[in-house]
Amino acid sequence: MLLLNISMLSGYDISFMEQLSFWVSAILISGLVSLFGRHSRPLGLWGIGIALFLIFFTGVIFFLGWMIVPFP
Repeated sequence: MLLLNISMLSGYDISFMEQLSFWVSAILISGLVSLFGRHSRPLGLWGIGIALFLIFFTGVIFFLGWMIVPFP
């Protein structure tokens, strides 16, 4: 989360941002797979929650940045 916040707010290129869709899809797939196990179900819910948070956070930061400078 720290790398994501730094890269989105400061504009520095960190390798995490280049592969954001890969990481979110990997988190979603592993979260969905872990929902089938009875003992790993809470971890799967946490993983899906983190992936949804990343998607929401990216959208909110994009929208706020677009409100400040709509046409770069």
